[in-house]
Amino acid sequence: MSTQVGKKTETTINLDITDNITARGGVSTEDDTSIGIFLEKVY
Repeated sequence: MSTQVGKKTETTINLDITDNITARGGVSTEDDTSIGIFLEKVY
């Protein structure tokens, strides 16, 4: 989890579900929200 403070405050979270799958979400004071599921693979 991380937080940035300034004109715009934003908080994000990264949750490792497995070694290759991560859930990410975020919200800010300027009504921005995001959420996603990511498949990451190292070649």
